[in-house]
Amino acid sequence: MIEKKYFGLDQVADEIRYLEAKEGYILKTFDGERYTFEATDEGPFTYAVHFSVELASLQNFTDVGFIVCCEYLGSQGGYYYFLTRPQTIAQPIPHNYDDRKDAIQLKVNRVDRFVGVVLIAVIFLYAYFFMKNMNGLYLIVLIPTLGLAAYVYTVRQRYLRFIKNN
Repeated sequence: MIEKKYFGLDQVADEIRYLEAKEGYILKTFDGERYTFEATDEGPFTYAVHFSVELASLQNFTDVGFIVCCEYLGSQGGYYYFLTRPQTIAQPIPHNYDDRKDAIQLKVNRVDRFVGVVLIAVIFLYAYFFMKNMNGLYLIVLIPTLGLAAYVYTVRQRYLRFIKNN
């Protein structure tokens, strides 16, 4: 079974819930867009998704019963490791979100620069043109730009929540 699904770096908990909901299937491959599952009589499974900027030692995962399902080299860099184990193993799941938080912080910095320079300049420029000329044509640019600014703000807040909570 192949399913196309996208999860952001900050959505690791959602991704794990998605993988664990596939009862009767085990993850075999991930290519950045598509998850490929294989039917199995084993299960249910506990999953862990580890992100690392460089090749990682997964000893802390294998010590508590995890095996590597698949690895994926991200399109923007970084290695994604998908690990699984039977849910009957009750040992705690190791979490290390340091690399994930660093990558998200880089995205926040890029968003801040984009918003600070481009969006604010466009908003003020077209607001000025609209006030000066009272031409509704400027609203055609101004309103979608305000919508984009609102979207960028919500994504930025989501990223900052992940950094703060992990």
